[in-house]
Amino acid sequence: MIFDKMSRAASYYGLNPGITKALEFLQSEEAAALKPGKYTLEGEQMFVLVQEYDSRPLDAGVWEAHLRYIDVQYVTSGTELMGVSPIDRMEVSQAYDEKLDYALYSGDGSFFELSEGFFTILAPQDVHMACISVQDARPVRKLVVKVALDWQ
Repeated sequence: MIFDKMSRAASYYGLNPGITKALEFLQSEEAAALKPGKYTLEGEQMFVLVQEYDSRPLDAGVWEAHLRYIDVQYVTSGTELMGVSPIDRMEVSQAYDEKLDYALYSGDGSFFELSEGFFTILAPQDVHMACISVQDARPVRKLVVKVALDWQ
């Protein structure tokens, strides 16, 4: 897992060409102008989900992980808590759904504030819980770029 301010995104460009492309896209005027929905960037290899929602209480959260895609999550307005835990510390509570690319987990993790201007990169071994209220439910706008692990 990586957590940083978008103004320092260039520090991570060498990790993977897909992550580089995702971070560059998230900094673009094109990304800032998108309405909520799903947009293809590179076919099924890379796409973005533009989300607007109210953060929710911790007891409404779910722990999840993906096997085919890396998540690059960027909050453009608002603040939420993001939970994360190494996959080997969690128990599978719902088996992996290949079509939807997720499995659900139970267990405990650590939480940090993901606020406006910050991003996180979550790999398959990073079980995560997103969209959680810091205190009360508040509006959040987030872009999630899904980067296929086999992206080239």
